[in-house]
Amino acid sequence: MKGKIIAILIVIIAVLVVIYVLTVSSVPDGNIITTTAGGEFSITLDSNATTGYMWMYEVDTSYIEPVSSDYIAPESTELVGVGGQQVFTFRALQEGETEVSFSYLRPWESVQPIDQKTYVVRIR
Repeated sequence: MKGKIIAILIVIIAVLVVIYVLTVSSVPDGNIITTTAGGEFSITLDSNATTGYMWMYEVDTSYIEPVSSDYIAPESTELVGVGGQQVFTFRALQEGETEVSFSYLRPWESVQPIDQKTYVVRIR
């Protein structure tokens, strides 16, 4: 009986490890942000407003809240249609781990985004 319980616990632990590894490995190393509760952090993404595409985000507002979203045009004004960057600033509200998911799309179109990015936010 004791051996069966230990075997079941080992299987459960193995499954949890696999789930954790799959979750973490699906997010590139540079997409993990560590911050503190009450602190602010920013995410900068390449964007080109001249195409109509923009980054839209989804967050769990019990963990983080949006502070600002700005588009930074390129410094060179001689080039037409050159992309810039969108800078998103968020505030961490409480300890825990959550995600910020971005989709690059034209908001008026009903099609799949042409790009998606996910950031894991670890709040200490």
